[in-house]
Amino acid sequence: MEKELTNLSKSLGLKKIGPLKFKEDDDLYKKFQKLIKYIYKNVERKKEDNSTAVKKMFEYRFGKEGSLEKLSLDDTSIPQYKQTEDFSGEVYRYNWKNVLGNPMATYFFVDPQNHFGSKHGKRFRPLDYLGRQKRTSSQYIYDKEAVMLNQDRLVGFDRFEKALLEEYTKKQGNYLFSEKTLRNYLSLLIDPAMAGKKEVWRFKETNHSYGELVEFIDGYISSVYEVV
Repeated sequence: MEKELTNLSKSLGLKKIGPLKFKEDDDLYKKFQKLIKYIYKNVERKKEDNSTAVKKMFEYRFGKEGSLEKLSLDDTSIPQYKQTEDFSGEVYRYNWKNVLGNPMATYFFVDPQNHFGSKHGKRFRPLDYLGRQKRTSSQYIYDKEAVMLNQDRLVGFDRFEKALLEEYTKKQGNYLFSEKTLRNYLSLLIDPAMAGKKEVWRFKETNHSYGELVEFIDGYISSVYEVV
């Protein structure tokens, strides 16, 4: 399916009209990944876009509040990661506290060239003193973990999320799910662990648990992009 922007493009801050293609068998997760990259290509960007989007990304992924600071690439406090050798983008540190009140730090590496590829959104632990890199856990966030982010999907999500929540606020009386439930579902759409075939059921309208959410988001995309 080829879709063209309609008058709702202003809500996404898009600066020009261009084609966007979805395949007939694309589920919502696949559509979402294509759409946020498309938004980034066509959006008017501001200097603060990355910091705003990084903070939002952390809160969606990990549900923790804290403070964000941008670091220079030569900052010696940045841990060493196998995945960031020769990195030349932007680095951010998100400072927060765990349930015990202990200070924690999560580092975000934002690549303006979008070369992280399939590593986008994935977490990595720093190298230890022997140069080894231990695995992350799906149940626990370690101190000084890093998240690799392609700038296109980072900023594209920030813009789309804002526009989608505005649409929900206008029509929330038409749906049974709450804004919190919608936000929780959006956290699945930005989680790289959801990309596998075994998770496809979460992104189909026929799903009993998520069907209404899929219908709302898919319907919103269809209202922004007219099928030709």
